[in-house]
Amino acid sequence: MVKKGSLILKILVVVIAGAVGLLATFYVNGYFDVWSSVLRVNKVEVNVNVAQNGIAHIVEHDYYTFTKPYHGLAPFMSLPSNVTMSNFKLSVSGATIQKTDGYANQNGFDLRVYLNDGYTIPKVGGDNVLMTLNYDVTGGFQNGTNFSQFFYKFWGKSTPSWVPELIVNYTFPQSFVVQKIFPHPIDVQHQVIKNGNNSFTIIYHNVPPNTYAEARFVFPPTSVQYHSILPMTLNQIQNIENTYSNGTTWQWFLIALFIILIILIPLIFRILFGIEPKVDLHSEYEREIPYKDSPELVNSIVRRLVEEPDSDGFAATMLDLVDKGYLEFSGNNAFKLLNGAKPLSESEKMLYDTVIKPFATNGVFDPRAVQESMKGNVQRAQKFNEAYTSWKMKVADDAEMKNYLLTYGNTITKIVTVITLMILPSIFIFWNFSSGRAYPELFMIFSWVALADWISAWIIMMIPRDIFGRWTKDGREYYLRWKNFEKYLMDYSLIKEKPPESVVLWRQYLIYGTSLGIAKHVIKAIKEVNPPEIVESDPFFPAFTTMLWYDSIIFLPQAAMMNSVNVQQGSNMGNFGGGGFGGNVGGGFGGGGRGGF
Repeated sequence: MVKKGSLILKILVVVIAGAVGLLATFYVNGYFDVWSSVLRVNKVEVNVNVAQNGIAHIVEHDYYTFTKPYHGLAPFMSLPSNVTMSNFKLSVSGATIQKTDGYANQNGFDLRVYLNDGYTIPKVGGDNVLMTLNYDVTGGFQNGTNFSQFFYKFWGKSTPSWVPELIVNYTFPQSFVVQKIFPHPIDVQHQVIKNGNNSFTIIYHNVPPNTYAEARFVFPPTSVQYHSILPMTLNQIQNIENTYSNGTTWQWFLIALFIILIILIPLIFRILFGIEPKVDLHSEYEREIPYKDSPELVNSIVRRLVEEPDSDGFAATMLDLVDKGYLEFSGNNAFKLLNGAKPLSESEKMLYDTVIKPFATNGVFDPRAVQESMKGNVQRAQKFNEAYTSWKMKVADDAEMKNYLLTYGNTITKIVTVITLMILPSIFIFWNFSSGRAYPELFMIFSWVALADWISAWIIMMIPRDIFGRWTKDGREYYLRWKNFEKYLMDYSLIKEKPPESVVLWRQYLIYGTSLGIAKHVIKAIKEVNPPEIVESDPFFPAFTTMLWYDSIIFLPQAAMMNSVNVQQGSNMGNFGGGGFGGNVGGGFGGGGRGGF
């Protein structure tokens, strides 16, 4: 039961970690913003007409569908200090503007356009609305050291919707010689079409939510009346664009690398550290107790893989103390303290002196009564927990001293796993997210790969120590012989065929079966064989016939742990994605966001 509980706990940890990773993936990809938005964007068409004097006249048509109860629209755009806006107009088709709050001045606009006096519930299929923005931009045309450019961000990264189609039409005077066009982002499906008469169309398909889109048009040095100064050379711009373009290869490399690492890390480290030495065993089953070690030590080494013993180790040690005359069953789930004469291991003596004696009442150690006494008594629970933890650490130290399991491979594997499958992908995601997601589609792909890495890392962290650790030859033989003994105890037909010849051996079967986590199987075997030597006067009779003693013991440490916590109630790659107007990718003027409320 405890072993099954441990497995369930590990699965639960992986599930919770996976859920946290999934929520983080939804967040960085803007899914929560999309789900909470009252509208979706169906299509956007922008017309940009640059006059001979450098002033750009921009007309933007945004086609929306309101899908949830709404007030209206909330467009905004902020311009850099050397760019100004004028002649701003906003109109809506498909609804009537009731009022407008906010501002629209030379620095941009931030508006709340009310389409009703209260909330409007959209009809089935949604309410379709067209918003049109008209404005002029001065200073958007820039003169660099040896070139000119027009770098307009026609879609901002603060729009919580996918955009199925984004069409931008540019028209320049015939005297403006377009040398290069650099659309961003480069990884989202798009086309650049030359229409003739110095006009161009850029079409983006399926722009992800919260994603910017822009284009840099590069000209020879062109003199216009209204321009702003860009202190950069054409070579600098070209280097930025080349770095950005080449960055897609780097992004794909990282995606492939972090996919491969999911398989490569466990495979390589299993080969390096986890291949076990060959051991020749004479039989598939062990009918006799393989070694004379104390049951808590067997639990620590075999069941816990050289870690602190679990509750089964605790229960097995209690039975061993009964067998050695230091405890006696008092009813089915309590134990009377006696003065035994048989020698105890150091850890058994420590358990008896520090865990059992101090919590006995009138010479009786009753696990259920101890549990009840700790409810609301934090100090008592902490005292038990400290003593019990010290005992577990003592047993673990004794197990380590055997040098049966080499765990450095397990440690190295899990450190490498945390670094390569948890930390590095998280850093890369954070860096891309905070710097503006220069490659939004590749970022989205990588975020799902990072989620797979995250979940894989947690699975690897939950894998038992001997998968990436290695037993020594003696340790492997020790482990396998005890596992063969465990198989024998669980094979009822073999026990029936040749049952133990004395009650003493039945006691040993139950003690060590408990330490291996199969107490209920041993008790079932006893009931099926029904050995005549087991009588009611036998000191082990309550253990042979019920599981009450077992349940009361194994839940005691968990109860102590929970009650020892004093819960206080009522306390509660290149320069991408920003960096200024004009130079870097993501640095075009305009943008902002479109949305509803």
